[in-house]
Amino acid sequence: MPFLSMAAINDPFPLGYSMGNNGTVLQTTGLSGRQPWTPACFYADTLCFGLSGGGIDYYDPMDNSGPSRIAQAFGGTWYHRRKFTVKGSYAYLDGMGIYNEQQGVISMAFRALSAVSAGVEIEAYRAGLNDGGGDHSSFVQAGASLLVCARLASFSLDVRGIPLKSPLDEGISPPPLVRAGVHTEANGLGAQGVLVEASKNGDYAFRVSVGEEYYITKNFSACAALAANPFMLFFGVTASWTKSSASIAFVNHPVLGWSKGLCFDWAR
Repeated sequence: MPFLSMAAINDPFPLGYSMGNNGTVLQTTGLSGRQPWTPACFYADTLCFGLSGGGIDYYDPMDNSGPSRIAQAFGGTWYHRRKFTVKGSYAYLDGMGIYNEQQGVISMAFRALSAVSAGVEIEAYRAGLNDGGGDHSSFVQAGASLLVCARLASFSLDVRGIPLKSPLDEGISPPPLVRAGVHTEANGLGAQGVLVEASKNGDYAFRVSVGEEYYITKNFSACAALAANPFMLFFGVTASWTKSSASIAFVNHPVLGWSKGLCFDWAR
């Protein structure tokens, strides 16, 4: 079932809070920086520990599958001390009860200067049918990330998909991906971001995303983004406090239809 692998391993959008803005909005001292499934170098706050969890319901409605559904649950944690940050996350996808995918991510970062942070990531995947036979395909990939913070904006660079262990079915693993972004600090218009992605799976493919988050009140915000190749729409709302938050997001894909996600976050 190769089309199912587009739900998690080759996910067309990020998890959690970033699902509503496609990762274009990034603030190291806010919720986006402390997500366990994003690179550890994207975090630079004073909070030292956190937990996050949530889920995604994909491709609704699934007219060709009746009541069957594809859904993913995910969670993670992070720890920050002085110049070091460590993140870990786990995600499990169930495809109509007959297929599953699992993903585990470890990310470690060091802040060399007050405005520069670098990190590395290890991602392990496992996918197969729920037939009790235990015949699953697994593979491991590596990545690296860099963040440079200026007074008004941050500049991010993220490279992932570097193969460490290849699966038997090469078609299931995501190709190498390079992402570069410019992310503004909070301002009178909210927060904005532009993300450019480049990948190679046979031919080179490029994608541009732009996003905006507007703070309706001190504790409530709404975000939106759009992306090209393919054209996708992203919407989300977030209720946040100093040490906790809740986010709801919706994404429209031209082939997969609407997906909806929910995420909770707590830190101390």
